[in-house]
Amino acid sequence: MRNPEISLTGWPFWALLLCFQWVGVAVGGGTDAPEVPAAPRVHADADADAGMLLVARRGMSDPRFRKSVILLTTHDDGGSFGIIINRASVTPLQRVLPEVGKVTERAYPVYFGGPVGMNRVMFLVRHAEGLARALHVLDDLYFSGDRSTLEKMLLQGKSESELRVYVGYAGWGPGQLAGELSNGDWLVVPATLEMIFSDAPGALWDRLMDRYVPSGNLVWSPAAPTCRISGRMQVSGRARLPDSTA
Repeated sequence: MRNPEISLTGWPFWALLLCFQWVGVAVGGGTDAPEVPAAPRVHADADADAGMLLVARRGMSDPRFRKSVILLTTHDDGGSFGIIINRASVTPLQRVLPEVGKVTERAYPVYFGGPVGMNRVMFLVRHAEGLARALHVLDDLYFSGDRSTLEKMLLQGKSESELRVYVGYAGWGPGQLAGELSNGDWLVVPATLEMIFSDAPGALWDRLMDRYVPSGNLVWSPAAPTCRISGRMQVSGRARLPDSTA
């Protein structure tokens, strides 16, 4: 997947990520497991568009995207851009962006948004009013990579059900996503805010597949991973090397 030109402000930090520690996520079926909110049924080959979800099919050949659920934020003739929303991280915002994290005591986890642009930090936020330096995605949801906007949202005390921070993204050049859809790599379904801000993101892929794909598909695929993001950075000035003890 190639990085399309996206006009969003990000933070370059060449030494942010030293490594990822991938671990499996247990997907439980107990009575306390949250249900995927009801969504209109769509055909498996529905047209992709901003505000839709790409759900990796069973047997996805690219290991980076197996069991991924991607929110498309941009989809046009210039290419497509999205964020993986079901890869939880055990790393707090304060460790990745110490200067920004100082404005809040809340330990927001940083999510793995995709394998492209690992030198960028971006976020999704729910906000009742329009945001000048953010892209409207759906309903009251906005997408941005602007530092001042993130700080403002943190100062407003946004909860984890209103604000998610990501490192990296998924990007496609012109026609690339259409080719993958033609190959049957992705299921396209409408996104809801409840899905995007799920309190059990590691279970989202399984629940969406159970909802939209007939049972009996025995194609094997590995469990959705979470990741450990190690390192520190400065938003301005010289970047710091990741902690060697992380």
